[in-house]
Parts: sequence; structure tokens; C-alpha cells
Amino acid sequence: MKLRNIRPDSIKSFIDSIKSELVQDNHLTDDKLRNEYIKGLRSLTTKYHLTLTLRKGVTEKDAINSLKEFIHRINLKIYNKRYSRDWINSIKGVAVMEDTIEMETVHFHLMIINDLYLPSKDQFRDKISKAINSEALAIQEFHLQEYYRSEEYSLEKYLTKVFESGSLQDAKDRIAAFGIDGIYFGDGRQLSRFDGSAWKLPKKLSAR
Repeated sequence: MKLRNIRPDSIKSFIDSIKSELVQDNHLTDDKLRNEYIKGLRSLTTKYHLTLTLRKGVTEKDAINSLKEFIHRINLKIYNKRYSRDWINSIKGVAVMEDTIEMETVHFHLMIINDLYLPSKDQFRDKISKAINSEALAIQEFHLQEYYRSEEYSLEKYLTKVFESGSLQDAKDRIAAFGIDGIYFGDGRQLSRFDGSAWKLPKKLSAR
């Protein structure tokens, strides 16, 4: 095929795909297992990156309980009765727990997968503010961003830095999937040391 017969949009798509592969390669590491996590996270259709910080001195167990309750509340605010009657209607994604040394606690990063019912950024921020406005939650503040990729920065590489100083089990204990079946830390079969596995939402719920 002669170059002049190639459509300009085809050339652009080809160049964009090469750039994407190069960016991904730049964001990989020398750790093969960590790279699998990075690739897995990059394969998600992430819409939002949400950071939740906890009050000083909150234990890991209480922090995870707050995360569970937050997910429950935000599901009610987004999906309302659909969340109550349809198991499929819930936010989905991956949560990563990191230490907040100066606050003697932890914080969470949530990669939230795109969904038909996800609100706009401003609407979502408002719903989050209302969801965390409770003494029952140990969440102190939050930061919401629309997900993006760049040549200079990789969120996925940043969120897998536990591999730099920890074992595979440490990574499993710090990275959790959340969605239809609840939230899982660990390998999904045994309770993790944070007592965060096998959490199930009550089958009978009402919006509040």
C-alpha cells in the first residue's frame, strides 16, 4: 500500500497506539509481578481517582470499616433504590491502602471504574461530602480527580509501590477489589490481617 493512500486518521491512530505502548513501557519496573499489577490496573476503564484520608490515630481495622461504610453510603446516594434491589448497581474498582506515618493511620486510594450512572465530577464531589459527613466515619477529608494518563506520571506505578519494600502478601493485604460482592483485601479466600475480606452488603437495603 502506498503511503499517500493511507487515510490520515489511520496514521494518527497508529502513532497514538505506538505512543501508548511506549508510555506503558516507561511506567513498568524490573519487578515482573509488580508489572502484572500495573498492567491490570491500567486495563481498567477508570473514571475517577478518589483519595480518602483518615483522622489521626485511627486503626487499620477501623479505617477499613469506615471505607466499607463509605462505599455503602455512596452507593445509596448514586444508585438509590437500584442499589437496594439490584446487586449489579454499585460502584466498582480497586482500593489501595497506604500508611500515613505522620497521622499514625492509613489512607485509601480508590480507582473507580466508569459506569453509566456515575455522576459528573461536581455532583460526585457533593455526594461524597454528604456521605462522609458523619461521626460514624473516621474519614477526615477527600480529594477527587478525573483519571488521566501522561508520559510523566503513572498512577498505577505509584499505587503499587508496596512492592518496593514489601512481599507479595503485603501487596495482597494492601490492594483490594470492590464491587458487586463487597470489598476484598488479601487473596479473596482467607481473611486478611486487616479483617477486611468477605464483606457482603445486606440483601435487604433501603435508601436513606
